[in-house]
Amino acid sequence: MYHHPSILMVSEYAYTYGRWPAVSVTLGMNGIIHVFLYYYYGICALQPGKRPAWKKQLTQLQLIQFMVGLCHLTVGYLHHGWCAYGIWYELTMVWLFSHFYYQAYIKERVSVKKIE
Repeated sequence: MYHHPSILMVSEYAYTYGRWPAVSVTLGMNGIIHVFLYYYYGICALQPGKRPAWKKQLTQLQLIQFMVGLCHLTVGYLHHGWCAYGIWYELTMVWLFSHFYYQAYIKERVSVKKIE
C-alpha cells in the first residue's frame, strides 16, 4: 500500500523540481519489474489452484531492483548533486521487501527446522 501511491508523488516531485535522471532509471527498472509482477498476478488469477513456482525469484528480483536503484541514487547524490530523498525512499523499499522476504521465505524454514 505504501509503494504505489508514494512512487507517484516521488516521481512527480523529481520530474517537476529535481533532476530527471535521478528518477528515470529507477522508474524504468520499476516498470520492467511490474511487467513480471502483473504477469505473475495474471497467472494466479486465471489459475487460482496452480501458482507459479517463481514467486520467490520475483521477490529477489525486486530486491535487486531496489539495491541497484539505491546505488544509482547514492552515486548521483554524491557526484551530481541529486536529491537525497530518493536514497531514503529506496532504503524504505529495501527494508519493506527484505522484511517480506524474511517472513515469507526464511522464517518459515527456521520454524520448520526447530520442529524437527
